[in-house]
Amino acid sequence: MRANCVQIVFTFEPMNTSIVVSLDTRRAKRDGTFPIILRLTHNRDTNAIPIGISIKEKDWDDKARTIKRTYTGVETISRLNNLIQKKRSEAMDIIVKLHENNQLDTLSVSELKDRIYQPTTSQSFYQFTEGLIEELKKANKFGTARSYKGVVSVVKEFHGERDLVFNGINYQFLSRFETHHISKGNT
Repeated sequence: MRANCVQIVFTFEPMNTSIVVSLDTRRAKRDGTFPIILRLTHNRDTNAIPIGISIKEKDWDDKARTIKRTYTGVETISRLNNLIQKKRSEAMDIIVKLHENNQLDTLSVSELKDRIYQPTTSQSFYQFTEGLIEELKKANKFGTARSYKGVVSVVKEFHGERDLVFNGINYQFLSRFETHHISKGNT
């Protein structure tokens, strides 16, 4: 049974602020996918907010603004579409709070984007976990440190030694990692 999706666009008058889920087809990634973004419009200016999910254009339903059921990159499409709508709802919540506090009209579209989208620090996952492992060792928690080190080695085996930034650990990454892990006979 296919669930019907209704796209709701919130606009605050007279500020004309809206946020819409879109597939950014301006430039394809190396793997042929396009990023799904939140298209923020504020005072007739627009800005894109990445949400960390990319798909092929054929898997995007532009009318419903959702991922089609034909997409095979995840186990459940509904969960992925819910995640996208959750990110949109979180962004809308920030916009509504700014509007209620009479701060929305004082912001540019870039400033509003910065309030909504707060990218992670420049520290990589590997750097962070190595620091955490060292702290655990200093606290004489050698068993936990050993467990964390094992997790890092499994992730490095899957992803490689190249830097892994935190916003790269998204739903698609975790799904691929899980599939890789299970294909090796692990649970």
